[in-house]
Amino acid sequence: MTTLHFEVKGRVQAKQSAKFRQISIQNGKDFIQSYQPAKVINYANWVKQCFVQAYPDHDPTVFKGKTLCIKTIAFFEIPKSKSKKFKEQALSGIRRPITKPDTDNIAKNIKDALNKIAFPDDSQIVLEIIEKRYAETPRVEVFIKEYSK
Repeated sequence: MTTLHFEVKGRVQAKQSAKFRQISIQNGKDFIQSYQPAKVINYANWVKQCFVQAYPDHDPTVFKGKTLCIKTIAFFEIPKSKSKKFKEQALSGIRRPITKPDTDNIAKNIKDALNKIAFPDDSQIVLEIIEKRYAETPRVEVFIKEYSK
């Protein structure tokens, strides 16, 4: 069973709740439009680009009809204001980030970006593991494989 593994360099950008704005059109009627902030869309596009660079010939239909497992590890930069002891504990895994964004919002943006690129549909994911860790350089690592008991 093959595991697809790729890295998204840079700070993670979680999916956010939709934003709303009122739009006026020529006939004097107004309507409400929902949208995602540009930084969320840009990050999703960056995730897609990183996946395609790692697997340029990947055909998502290889996972058609299969159950999938996805593991997402978000690595956060250690705050510069922290002590040397904190930094050592953070790099060894003793300390973990307990700040926003939430793990589910991190994973949501990654899965939505990979939909129809890495797999036919994210509804096929039956097992999901999401971690937040500290590292010297911020990034996200993603692992995708067929689920097996």
